[in-house]
Amino acid sequence: MRESGLSTCDIAEEVGVHRTTVYRWLKRWDEEGNLRDHSKPGRARKITAEEDRRIREYFETHPFSNAIAAREHLQLDLSAETIRKRMKEMGFRHRTPAIKPKLTERHRELRLQFAQRYDEENVYQVARSGRVTCNVWGWIFLHGVGEVTEIEGRFTSDTYLEILEEVMLPSVRSYALPFPETILFMQDNCPVHTARGYKGKPCRADFNGH
Repeated sequence: MRESGLSTCDIAEEVGVHRTTVYRWLKRWDEEGNLRDHSKPGRARKITAEEDRRIREYFETHPFSNAIAAREHLQLDLSAETIRKRMKEMGFRHRTPAIKPKLTERHRELRLQFAQRYDEENVYQVARSGRVTCNVWGWIFLHGVGEVTEIEGRFTSDTYLEILEEVMLPSVRSYALPFPETILFMQDNCPVHTARGYKGKPCRADFNGH
């Protein structure tokens, strides 16, 4: 591209790189006559291909072993840290065997009896999923449990306010609690409880009149 008359800036814009990058590559071509990668600096690799093969085979057959045991077993002139790094590069890691009680024939018999007792033909399925949930709301006080009511559909701030007005307040009055006229109502910071427009509305309006 330079031979065709393009400047460094033109070449950089054409290939989509920075002008400095183009300048360095052109300078290298002028000085060395090629653009081959330079040899990488750094210390020569300690582990030979043969040692690599032996390390891999060792950990494939001894998954619960470690670098120190591998060095001693294979009689390698390498540090445990070097072997440990090579393990990581190969995808191996030190594994700890799980400690479990040994199963006896009696254990197997009991397990079979349990499985047969709860076989599908011996269990009456009441729902396809095997699980049924029911959302409820209730209140408690010093002397026990108050009213509990089922929540139908989504539990929103409007639903919560309706439960307080239609369920909780009437049930509080029906208990004829031996308390002063002012009742302290406590709740958590659930978003439904702290929604804008609700916050404490029934307490001020109704509890003081109990």
